[in-house]
Amino acid sequence: MRRLPLGLAGTTTGIGSLPFNSSKSAIQSIAEPSPEVPFWPQLPRLSGKEGIIGQSLGLVADLIEPRRSGYGYQVKEGRIDAVIDAFHQSNGHLPPENASGFGAFEEAMRSQIFPSALAVKGQIQGPINAGSVSVPQDPTVSVRRRTVCCHRLSYFSDRVLAFNLARITGKLIKKLAGVE
Repeated sequence: MRRLPLGLAGTTTGIGSLPFNSSKSAIQSIAEPSPEVPFWPQLPRLSGKEGIIGQSLGLVADLIEPRRSGYGYQVKEGRIDAVIDAFHQSNGHLPPENASGFGAFEEAMRSQIFPSALAVKGQIQGPINAGSVSVPQDPTVSVRRRTVCCHRLSYFSDRVLAFNLARITGKLIKKLAGVE
């Protein structure tokens, strides 16, 4: 079993979703308890777009709708190819209207609000939440197209996390290496 680097052993971090209406308040609430492993806050009380699903699906908000029954969303009829294309073409950037907490976190890292940071934590929807997006059982849509849509959503979620954490960790790595 691999051990954590000495500086990370016993450190704390957070879940991500915080009960604030202000990204400034969220950042302040992270700085004291999680200085070594700060995390990007999601602010679902500020907007539904800020929640874990809203952040991921903001890219296709006009192509999906809430499920008629149960939890989650479904692709609007006739829009599956547009959803697949949107997920495939995106680099994973989170727009500010869906991620003000991420923007504030990125600025906090740049402004040295977390001077003792050794790592950062981010989160985005996982397979259970990604599974909450369904493709209508439209007989004109093949099983293969429905499968491709689900696969692209999962791949897109990974891309969102990688793209946005890379924006922050590149700076952190330079800082820890003493290059900055």
